Amino acid sequence: MTIQGYSISTSSQVLSSWRNNLNKIPLSSPFTQIDLPNKSIVDRIFDSLEASANSHADQPVVTEAFGDRRSITHNDLRTKSLSLAAFLQSRSFSDGDKATMIVPNCIELPIFALGVWTAGGAIVGSSIAYKTYETRYQLVDSQSVVVFTTEDLLDSILEAVKECPAVKTIICIRRSAQFIMPEGVVDFHDATNFEHTERRRSVSLDSPALVFYSSGTTGVPKGVVHTIRSFHAGIEQLRRHWEIEIFPKLTMEDVDWRTENQLITIPCYHLMGFTLLSWFLMAGSPIVLLQSFREGVLANALSLFKPRFIVGHPAMAKFLTTDKSGCTADLTSVQLFVSSGSPIRSELAAQFVEKHPSVMHLVQIYGMTELLFCHLPLLGKDKVNISSGVLGAMYEQKIVDVETGVACLQGERGEICLRGAPMTIGYLNKPKSTAHLFDEEGWLHTGDIGYIDSNGELHLVERLKELIKMNYNNVILQICPSEIEQVLISHPKIIDAAIVGIEDNESEYLIRAFVVRTDQSLSEGDVEDFVTNHLADYKRLTGGVRFIDAIPRSESGKMQRLKLKSLNEAA
Repeated sequence: MTIQGYSISTSSQVLSSWRNNLNKIPLSSPFTQIDLPNKSIVDRIFDSLEASANSHADQPVVTEAFGDRRSITHNDLRTKSLSLAAFLQSRSFSDGDKATMIVPNCIELPIFALGVWTAGGAIVGSSIAYKTYETRYQLVDSQSVVVFTTEDLLDSILEAVKECPAVKTIICIRRSAQFIMPEGVVDFHDATNFEHTERRRSVSLDSPALVFYSSGTTGVPKGVVHTIRSFHAGIEQLRRHWEIEIFPKLTMEDVDWRTENQLITIPCYHLMGFTLLSWFLMAGSPIVLLQSFREGVLANALSLFKPRFIVGHPAMAKFLTTDKSGCTADLTSVQLFVSSGSPIRSELAAQFVEKHPSVMHLVQIYGMTELLFCHLPLLGKDKVNISSGVLGAMYEQKIVDVETGVACLQGERGEICLRGAPMTIGYLNKPKSTAHLFDEEGWLHTGDIGYIDSNGELHLVERLKELIKMNYNNVILQICPSEIEQVLISHPKIIDAAIVGIEDNESEYLIRAFVVRTDQSLSEGDVEDFVTNHLADYKRLTGGVRFIDAIPRSESGKMQRLKLKSLNEAA
């Protein structure tokens, strides 16, 4: 429904009734209070591990779908996490301290998280692809005192921490018996076999749980802080939505989470992957971790573990649709494919379900580091629904005009603004950026442009900062790069494309296309003419065309326009 410009999800009576319990709290901590189980997510994960250890003693809780397929049992995960917490406390790790994970997807990941949380600290996610400069920046910015890594990455980490005086402990996962652990570096095996008590510390719900860095598409990466409470709210919202809205449509009303394998194909140093990991741990599902969805790993995992649904991204959908090994993968067990990270093209979605007819639904989910997953999918009669879903039960939203700030009516495009329980408390040590993120009423301004349709579903249009302002006949017009990109991709000789606004010498912007072509006979003039013939004159490619081998994208499939601009400047 739409009330005074506010579009509120009313997908079920249960979800709607939650909102009756929402109470506003001070704007200095712009959360919405909600009814959660009277436990922290840490306690609920431990309870789930203990229950599963009793009922499914021989079943691993986490398995690696690569290499030797290492796994860990529920009981080992619990005891090793408690040992790690005791070890960290023996090193003076205390409430509020931060520990950075620089590891690929592996069975040690949940041990790190539970150990740090039990010791009262917060987990910091950091990409294994970072160079020394980027790693050093995050370690200094977060003031991490502990670093978790592997022997493959250790040399780079040791170089980075030379200028990070806060780092006191480096814990390294040994991959080979021949590896010699450098002096001062702690072997993971020793840290997780430390003497501990069975009693767990109670963790304050308002203490920081996570610091995950934004992608940096709008400037220097910023550490997004989530508390135990906000992260718990986001996980609980996901769990209940799946049980109320998703499973019944997949004929899974009586699903037993403890027997349902869940694949995580997204790196857990990305908040999307870490959220899935925490959700499945709390639900008690056996988790299968992948480090890559290529090279046959995903195909083998699908065949062996037979998940009922997958949370992926457009790049994975494209791989499963067009790649020689991906399109032959066995998806007969998969009833639902959920795309996230960036909007999926309608053409790709249609091709995906045509290639894999056993998949009953392809839908999208929307979120960001600052919000977790705020819009969740509904399953209808159509196989494909490329809206971004309906508003999660723990959120409020409004769409506002980017110039006036006035709430938009249904169907009108504007900036998406949200507030609710799973929201960040702000950016780490950046009060000015935090103040800019929220307005005086506590609304978080996403910077995304979208609209709400007649079904209450969100449709993303563009990033606000990516809109190109064009002076056309002395009128300033806003151009959505994605609209031109959709036209370009419809060309039979273009496989991918990106649009960037390039500032010229007159301080005005030109529209430049970066194009990945499948046929070398395609010329710049052909591309320019194609756009001119399909779109209004002011959307023509005034900045020309650049042919490149691949559009730079993040691990979640999100286009990295800053890298494109850097390529342009270098050229």
